[in-house]
Amino acid sequence: MDLEKFIIENNIEFIDLKYVDLLGNLHHLTLPSRKFNLIKEKGVGFDGSSVPGFASEKESDLVLIPDLTEYFIDSIYQNKTLSLFANIFLKNEPYHKDPRFILKKAEEIFKKEVGIDKILFRGELEFYLLNEADFNFSKLNGYYHFASEEKKERSIKLPYSHSYQEIPPFDKYYEFRQEIVIKAKELGIDIKYHHHENGQFGQEEIETEFYEPVKICDKILILKYLIRNLAKKYNKIATFIPKLFYDEPGNGLHFHFQIFKNKKNILFSKDNNLSEEGNYFIKGVFAHLKTISAFSNPSSNSYRRLLSGFEAPSVLDIGLGNRNMVFRIPLYLEKEDLTIEFRLADALCNPYLLLASFLLAGLDGIRKKGEFKKEFQLSKSLEESLTALRADNEFLLRENIFNKEIIDEWLKIKEKELKLINNFPHPLEYLLYFNL
Repeated sequence: MDLEKFIIENNIEFIDLKYVDLLGNLHHLTLPSRKFNLIKEKGVGFDGSSVPGFASEKESDLVLIPDLTEYFIDSIYQNKTLSLFANIFLKNEPYHKDPRFILKKAEEIFKKEVGIDKILFRGELEFYLLNEADFNFSKLNGYYHFASEEKKERSIKLPYSHSYQEIPPFDKYYEFRQEIVIKAKELGIDIKYHHHENGQFGQEEIETEFYEPVKICDKILILKYLIRNLAKKYNKIATFIPKLFYDEPGNGLHFHFQIFKNKKNILFSKDNNLSEEGNYFIKGVFAHLKTISAFSNPSSNSYRRLLSGFEAPSVLDIGLGNRNMVFRIPLYLEKEDLTIEFRLADALCNPYLLLASFLLAGLDGIRKKGEFKKEFQLSKSLEESLTALRADNEFLLRENIFNKEIIDEWLKIKEKELKLINNFPHPLEYLLYFNL
């Protein structure tokens, strides 16, 4: 479509360029629509040294150039605004730390080496909706307070729960999710379904349809952006934190995936079992899973979800219909609909870096025909995942898709987070030990 014509016909007043930092945060920069032709050709500069994980002061002059394949009228803004994702450039070359560029390179290499046509991912996004969320910590004071209109906390835990896919009036946010689906469609995001999740204090799930790697990551970030802004409209607060409440279900970001060659999903054989290539791919992910976890589960809180049960993946295996395993093949699907679900990740991840590392690990498995001289293990903490990333990163460095600078920057940021968390006394320590 002629975007200039689209802008005129739809009375677009502003152009909003969205881009992603190394950690996966969405940023934006807004210009009058009359400047569209100028920025389409030359882009617009910004200070990369002010963006988490990006440039040093010596290479801070970065440029945003709109990706003309991905745009939508942004319903969040009052004035008519056209939103586009932007590619990041440094001195007329794609910026090597741009997460979208990293994933594009990983996808290209995978397609070229394996000889496939298309890779598709579908995302399941879980989150909580709250009435109140207040928290703060200092040297002399620390607290958190959350409130939900859905259910009151019980003094005992009942042997059953009615929260999963419950109906109105107990499902209080049905209309909210319906509006998300309608607005998401306007923003170019097709939703498979939505429902109330297991968490009794307002846990929701929304699942997208299938998209190619960069597109699904774009859609996930826009969906999070939409959910947060609509929550504000409803005087609610949305959070994607993996483990919000003690002894309650956590929030994951599950990905279903398919890989096609000549319209055939190469992950499965004719008898609907895992194919040879599918088996090699899964073994490659298993072999590098601790390293992938540094991107898929990038917070200390991520491992509270993984170690707490509630169908969080705790078994390093692939199984039919088993939600406790890292990989699950849904039992209700057949033939061309067959998919594999990767259940490990959560929405604190940078999805571009996650899928890039995921594809490169699977590619390493295919290259080596599933032969690895190592034990396959799950990480039990962020420290363990970062240690793995430091030791096991050669499969990421091939073709310079990732590089040492990106990995070192990720490690530096995450190790600073861990130092702060580990050095801060835990509130429960006061309850246990203050009077001993």
